[in-house]
Amino acid sequence: MTIGHSHARRPRVIDLRDASQYQLICELDMRNPMDFLGRYMFRLHLGSLAFYIFAAVTAGMFIAELTSPSYTQASRVAQLILALIGSVVIAPIHEGIHAITYKLIGAPAVKFVAEWRKGVIYTIADRFVIDQREYLWLAVTPLFAINIALGGLYLLTSEYSLFIAGLLCLHTLSCIGDIAIVNFLWERRDQTIFSYDDYTLHKSYFYMQRSGDAPNGAANQR
Repeated sequence: MTIGHSHARRPRVIDLRDASQYQLICELDMRNPMDFLGRYMFRLHLGSLAFYIFAAVTAGMFIAELTSPSYTQASRVAQLILALIGSVVIAPIHEGIHAITYKLIGAPAVKFVAEWRKGVIYTIADRFVIDQREYLWLAVTPLFAINIALGGLYLLTSEYSLFIAGLLCLHTLSCIGDIAIVNFLWERRDQTIFSYDDYTLHKSYFYMQRSGDAPNGAANQR
């Protein structure tokens, strides 16, 4: 089962480098993403506005639980520590969902990179080309899957509500990089965009298909 192009229709990296058909419009350095995040994480549209509202709601839930008189001081501290530990544990789960989505799209191989000193962990499908619809799936699937699970746990339990609310808030905030990519792609929704990762350089490259060109039948699939 796949959710993307067939291999026959998917352009190759060598195709994207043909300047007569595609234009390189952005590079994302996955080891140092702050420049990209600074440019795109606060661009507003309906989808990103919904995310920021949801992030504010999760922060409000966390503050409400944190200030609730129903917790003893010891319980409050213990659940805060658990939330911090849980946010570290949930990071590879988040990336695992990215990896599963990559495989569903059709990526033959997926690699994980963790640079703990920089606080960076990410998933790479080396030199596998995806379009913007596929990238949107890739970006938002962990956000929805994990937050729906955490939201369900929050509603089902009261004893560990502070822990779950803290974890939900921290995970939502950690998705800001994925939302920055959504914002970048949304601004170019009328263009045909393709992207691929380079494992050696730890970069993602975004190409725009030049108007009127559709080599190998690789049309935008939206």
